[in-house]
Amino acid sequence: MKTRNHIKSQSLKEIAYERIGQWLIEGSLQPGEALIETDLAAQLGISRTPVREALQQLAREGLVEMIPRRGAFVRRITLQDIEELFVIREAIEGVAARLAATKAEPEQLRAFAEKFEAAAHEPDEIQRQKQYERIGDEFHDYILEICGNARIIEIIGTYKVLLQKERQIAAHIPGRIERSLGEHRTILEALQQHDPDLAEKTMRQHIVGTLNSMLESYRK
Repeated sequence: MKTRNHIKSQSLKEIAYERIGQWLIEGSLQPGEALIETDLAAQLGISRTPVREALQQLAREGLVEMIPRRGAFVRRITLQDIEELFVIREAIEGVAARLAATKAEPEQLRAFAEKFEAAAHEPDEIQRQKQYERIGDEFHDYILEICGNARIIEIIGTYKVLLQKERQIAAHIPGRIERSLGEHRTILEALQQHDPDLAEKTMRQHIVGTLNSMLESYRK
C-alpha cells in the first residue's frame, strides 16, 4: 500500500513534470540550457526531489539530457526522435482506434463531428488553429480512453510531453491543420460505422501523414 508521503511525493513530481514540460513545449527553456534543480524547485515552490524525478522522466522521453557530473540540460529534438516516436504512435494508436471502433458512443461521436465542423468554419485563422489543436487532442485522448487497454494508455502516457511538443510543431506546418482535419473526420466516420479495420487503417494513415509533413518541414 502506498503511504501518504509517497502519494504526496508522486503528486509533486507530477506537478513538476507538467510545469517543466510546459516550459519545454513553449520554448521558455531552450535546447542546451542547463536545468538547475535548486532554481526549478524555487520557481515551483517545492523541494528538489520531485524536480529531480520529473527531470528523470523527461530524460526518458528524450527531452532532457542527463550528463554525469554536469547535470541536466534541455535536449534538442532530432529527426530520429520524431521518426522513432511516430513508429510507436502508428502501431499503438492504430490498435487503439481498432479497439475503440466497437466501443465508441454515438452521442460522443456526434459531439466531435459538431466540434470539427465548428472549427472548420472559424473565420479567424489563429483562433481556428487553437480550436482545432484542442479538439484534435481531445479526439485522440477519447480514442485512447475508450479503447479499454490500460497498457496502451500507459505507454502513450510515458511520452506525454514529447507528444505535446510534436503536435505543436505539426500545427504550425502550412496546410497541415486542414489536412489533419480531413484525416480526423475520416477516422470519426470509421468509428461511427463501427468498422475496426477502417478505424485502424485511417488512424495509421493520419499518423504517417503527420510524420511526412513534419519530415518535409524539417528538411526545408
